[in-house]
Amino acid sequence: MRFSPDSVFYHAIPAEWPRVALPSGYFHTIQLNTAHGGDGIGFGVVVSDEESSTRLVRSQWYNVQSTLEEIPFRIPSGWSKELPTTPAGDRHVIFIDPRSMSFVSTYKTSVDSSTGAPNALYAATPTQFDSMGDSGGSIAANFSELPLLIQPGESTNRDKPIPHAIGGPVRRVWAARVYPASAWDAGVTTATDTCSGKGMMNSGLVPYGGVIQLDPHLDLARLNLSLPAYRILQAMQTYGYYVMDYGCSDLDIYTALDASEFEPYGGLWGSSSGIGVQNEVGRVLSTANLYVVAPLVKK
Repeated sequence: MRFSPDSVFYHAIPAEWPRVALPSGYFHTIQLNTAHGGDGIGFGVVVSDEESSTRLVRSQWYNVQSTLEEIPFRIPSGWSKELPTTPAGDRHVIFIDPRSMSFVSTYKTSVDSSTGAPNALYAATPTQFDSMGDSGGSIAANFSELPLLIQPGESTNRDKPIPHAIGGPVRRVWAARVYPASAWDAGVTTATDTCSGKGMMNSGLVPYGGVIQLDPHLDLARLNLSLPAYRILQAMQTYGYYVMDYGCSDLDIYTALDASEFEPYGGLWGSSSGIGVQNEVGRVLSTANLYVVAPLVKK
C-alpha cells in the first residue's frame, strides 16, 4: 500500500542535488533492526481482513489522564503475534485497514488483558494512505514510518531493488527539523544523552527529517556483498536515509522483517555462510563517504 506518488520517499536523489559531506567515520556502530528475531526492535505490521472487528486502541502517556484517547480501528484478533519480540524496545506497531485505506501507528504497544485490544503510550490518529506520508508516525519526527520500512522480501528480491528510501534513529541528533519532519524528541535541546548518561543529545550534524546519502559514485557491485546488504545500501544510495528519531546506535535501520530472512545470506550477525548482513552494511557505512542532501521537495 503506497502513499501519493509525489511522496519524497519514492523519489531518487537527483545527481545534481545539493549535498554536503559528513566527516569521515561519522558513524561507527550500525544496527539493522528486525521486528522478530535479531534485536527484535523493528516494527510490527498488522493488516486487517474481512473478519477483523473494530477495537479501541487506547493511547495514554503513562498516568497523564489528559493524554487519554481511544481510537476505534479494525484490527484482527491475532494481532499480538506481530508485536516486536524485545519488550524493552520501543514496541512500535502499525495497524493497517485496507477497507478504509488508513493506518494507526503506535509506540510502546501492549495487549490490554481485559479486552485484548492494543494499549500504547502513544498512538497517532488514523491517517489516510492518500497522502504524502509526512504525518501519522509514532516516532519523534512524526512522519509516517511505513514508506521507509524495509518490508519482507524487499531486500532479498533478486529482480528488483528496494523502491523507496530507508530510515531510522541516529545517536547524534541535531535539535532542528526539516521536511518531512514536524517534531522532535521532547527535551532534545537540553537533555543528557540517555544512552550513556554523558554529554548532550543535541550533538549531531543532521536534523530530524534530514536525508543522508551513501556516496552515489561508490560501485556496490564490486564490494562482494550479500544480496540483502547490497539492496539496503543501494536504497540508501538511490533514495537516501531519513533521520526519524534518537537511538543508542550511531545509526539504526528500521525494518518490519523477521531475522530468519537473512539466514541464507550469512544471517544478521554472521554464520558459516557469511559475515552477517548487519556487519556488511556497517562496514560500508563506517568507511564510505556519506552526504547530507537538501530536502527533496518540489519548487
